[in-house]
Amino acid sequence: MSSATVPGRRRPGRQRHLEGVEQERDQAVVTAQGDQLDQSCLPEKPLRGVIGALAQPAALAQQALATMHLPAPRIGMSPPNTAEIVNFQDWLWVDSSMWHPISATASVGSVAATATATPQRVVYDMGDGNQVVCSSAGTPYNPATAPGAQSTSCSYRYANSSAGQPNNLYAASATIYWHVTWTAVGAPGGGDLGEIPGDTATTQVAVDEVQALNTASR
Repeated sequence: MSSATVPGRRRPGRQRHLEGVEQERDQAVVTAQGDQLDQSCLPEKPLRGVIGALAQPAALAQQALATMHLPAPRIGMSPPNTAEIVNFQDWLWVDSSMWHPISATASVGSVAATATATPQRVVYDMGDGNQVVCSSAGTPYNPATAPGAQSTSCSYRYANSSAGQPNNLYAASATIYWHVTWTAVGAPGGGDLGEIPGDTATTQVAVDEVQALNTASR
């Protein structure tokens, strides 16, 4: 005896199979910033093709990089930004606690890619049209130490006062530039993603011009 399929109805076995696929698909988890992205147990070939594309290590590295937060630095100055003096050496630095590699990972099943950003340099825009580039976090000035007993490799001298600027202040900023590399596990991959800027910190700088008084007798 031949069997017939009633139009508009699904056979019970096929119905259970489709429901199982839909349930497994809905349970797929997509996360970032170091959390695991689990796309296992997807039996349908079209879905597996999509997951296979997502599992490319280079694509995962870009995904990891997109989730990475490269924070704005905390700017240090001495003399402080409220009391700068024309032609006086101004020490510059950023908080050294921020000067360390930052990593993020993205994964699909057993394939994972980790992007690591390492600080390379700080670019200071001094607000007067000039920039200072420093290859380290810089050295904080220590007021408890004699000036001759300490030094810095990151400094600037303002040539003009901030008088005449908006609110009589220079609008200065600092940005850390990070070198990004990536590695992979579960599949071949790894390489260099180049240098990218982090968030920018801004500050207002007051620069005064001090006139020396000649008190020598004529």
